[in-house]
Amino acid sequence: MQNATATLHCPNCQTLNPESHRFCQQCRTLLPKRYLWAVGPVDAYKIGDFLAGRYWVKGERVLLDTQPGLPVDNATYLSETVETYLKLFPYRLHIPQVYTLVADAGHNEILLLEQAPISREDYPRTVEAGLGAAVAWERAWPEATTLRQLNWLWQMAQLWQPLSSQGVASSLLQPELLRVEGSIFRLLELRLDQRQEPALAQLGQLWLQWVPAAQAAITAPLEQLCQQMIQGQYRTAEQLVAQLDQWLQRTRQWHTYHIGIASRTDQGPTRKRNEDACYPPDGTVASDPPQALMIVCDGVGGHAGGALAASLATEEIRCHLKSLEIEALDPRTLMSELETAACHANDEISHRNDTEQRQDRQRMGTTLVMALALAHEIYIAHVGDSRAYWITRTGCYQVTLDDDVASREVRLGYTLYREALTQPASGALVQALGMGNSTLLRPTVQRFVLDEDCVFLLCSDGLSDYDRVEECWETEILPILEGGVDLATASQRLIELANRKNGHDNVTVGLVHCQIAQSPTVSSKPLGLADTVHQASDSTVLVAAAEPAKTQLPKPSHRSLPKPLLILCLFSALSGLLAYWFVSPSWRQYQADNRPTPISNPPLPVSPIPNTPPVPMLVVGSRLRINAAGTGTSATLLGQPASNSAVQGVIPTGSVLQVLKKQTVPNRGNWLQVKVCSTPPTSSQPSSPPVTTASPTIAPTSSAERRPSGSVSPQNPKGAPNRLLTTGTSGWIREPDITLAATVLRPDQLSSCATSPTSRPSNQPG
Repeated sequence: MQNATATLHCPNCQTLNPESHRFCQQCRTLLPKRYLWAVGPVDAYKIGDFLAGRYWVKGERVLLDTQPGLPVDNATYLSETVETYLKLFPYRLHIPQVYTLVADAGHNEILLLEQAPISREDYPRTVEAGLGAAVAWERAWPEATTLRQLNWLWQMAQLWQPLSSQGVASSLLQPELLRVEGSIFRLLELRLDQRQEPALAQLGQLWLQWVPAAQAAITAPLEQLCQQMIQGQYRTAEQLVAQLDQWLQRTRQWHTYHIGIASRTDQGPTRKRNEDACYPPDGTVASDPPQALMIVCDGVGGHAGGALAASLATEEIRCHLKSLEIEALDPRTLMSELETAACHANDEISHRNDTEQRQDRQRMGTTLVMALALAHEIYIAHVGDSRAYWITRTGCYQVTLDDDVASREVRLGYTLYREALTQPASGALVQALGMGNSTLLRPTVQRFVLDEDCVFLLCSDGLSDYDRVEECWETEILPILEGGVDLATASQRLIELANRKNGHDNVTVGLVHCQIAQSPTVSSKPLGLADTVHQASDSTVLVAAAEPAKTQLPKPSHRSLPKPLLILCLFSALSGLLAYWFVSPSWRQYQADNRPTPISNPPLPVSPIPNTPPVPMLVVGSRLRINAAGTGTSATLLGQPASNSAVQGVIPTGSVLQVLKKQTVPNRGNWLQVKVCSTPPTSSQPSSPPVTTASPTIAPTSSAERRPSGSVSPQNPKGAPNRLLTTGTSGWIREPDITLAATVLRPDQLSSCATSPTSRPSNQPG
């Protein structure tokens, strides 16, 4: 029997409510509308049917969770497809994530994806309030502006490399999966590459189909770009991103930009002191400031230590960026400077901790989230769990990923996110400013291109806890874009809402309002790019610029030259031609070999998509070196695999290891037993500061409750020493962690304890 409408169980009191209600009619709790996209054999289900007794079929492949307050079923086995979604978790702005796995009557696996870009146009009978504003690519592309078209292509190019590394790049080649929500390019689902990894030439063939509907300013350059992709002139996605980035920079002059900022911080109703900090200072409201910088920090540690750490961080970052000529920096350099600023703040706090002899939980630290707005782009950097949200007329998007245990487990492919949230200490931080040396700190820096009015909300967890931002953005932040409320009023109302509905913590709010308008005087100006693209190197593609003439040249005269002058010109031309043919071939070859190479800027950085290096294959006997610039993980050895009770210590950066043994632990993945062959000389000096950041190889097990604000999970759960390992030490570490933090050495780079393949024990796999 088919139901006409769905009923939702209130997540608080379990009262049944009509789907059309926004709040529970009994307790006024917000009713989450989680519309899910089904991947799998669901053709037999009709509208009104239930899947697994809980998921109501709303439309073709669209289901509604009618019990959003209950935990989802735990998956006992994660398939290759599911693990792919998990490892791409940092790209959830563009890619939906796995909500749960269910099985039909025939035990077939059905994947339910949350936050998928389901189009209202495809499902007009579905309640609009529950769906996003996704639009199919074919309809959205012809109606987009030049800046937006370039922005979408730029985002696609950034996704190519990470999707290729996971074997799903062909998802970008299937038009039925391509959706957009305002500025944001999104995929409906992921599909595994069938035969071989697709090439950029195939992407060029797809883009070539869109050229006729492209805006006039980019029609010719885009067609030329597609032809060069098809011909194989673009070998890497980085080359493609660099070219699109150049075009985006050129469109900057076609628009006008206005930035407004407002900051507010409050102690809250239950805390004795305010350990949050912000820049600009509390209560600031400014329009088009000289440097549109917003910083929010949430401090923790010791007596008044959190407040000091947060204050030190904001001041150090502000001073570092103030010393730079921001407008003169290219995006790659600017992103590096933002990371450097965070590391300087970390070192300042860490030095104060060491000077005051603060240990363990007495060490002060702070989270960080900051935004720097520059014309048509904004840079977001963060460490910890203070968040940044991007609010447009089409939706509210969390653009930062918490540096906590739950997110770490998902990124490593171990568990689903909603299942990870139920684990003990899932909210404990794995990194924060001031808790250790900067060599172990990995700030996340992202760059977003803006082509429409929007608001970026930066906040501490005093506001973001319990999904308050997702609950209130439409009523409290969206009116800023409509002109219904100013920044000062909005920031104060967000503080009041956090204190009223959360109230357990300090709360800090920063708002960055970006307004963009196309300048009418240059709206029809062509992009001004040449017809030829020169191949400069394997990593750079140059496009010569041909700016339109600013003045019209006079018509050439048809008056003939004097006869003697004409004879002289002809004689000179004939002499030059004869000289060219008689010049030695070796000289012409010398000229060709020594012709100057065109100089270009290096490819611009891509954000929020990081480059993912290929994962090396480790076998027994492999030698590897711990990198100085890893991925945010510290390499910690355990006495036994999959155990938190016997921590050996941390491997110093630069150490050389040898793989002694491999072992698979059920539900915990592959583990390696390694031996420290050598360590860098500086690692054994007494002056080396102790490593105190949380180790990614150890999941905290001390508490099932949510962490206190800003607290950092201890690296050694049961009191093991925080020490750097020495030569000869052996222990166990998860294979994914060591492959992310190390480089495999060639035979000519053998360490002192390395053995040849013939010397391995006969019972060890090779």
